[in-house]
Amino acid sequence: SSEADQLFQDTFCLDFSVTYEALGERRTVNLLEGEETPSPVTFQRRDEFAELFKNWYITSGISSSFDAFRRGFDRVCASPVYNCLSAGELE
Repeated sequence: SSEADQLFQDTFCLDFSVTYEALGERRTVNLLEGEETPSPVTFQRRDEFAELFKNWYITSGISSSFDAFRRGFDRVCASPVYNCLSAGELE
């Protein structure tokens, strides 16, 4: 109902965007591609927002942190020294 939508909007004040900080600057991403201004999240569309946020977080939100981890992990695991160690020595 429109009353539930309005109460939801007044309570949570969400729109279909994500704001985060990267390298000391705040960035905002519109989760609804193709829209210039993010729409408000209503009670009726809360599941859609949750799904879009989850997808953004998993694919984009942590990608730079994960990429840095992967580069460090690969640097250690691809080392000839690492390949010379047995499983017991790695423990």
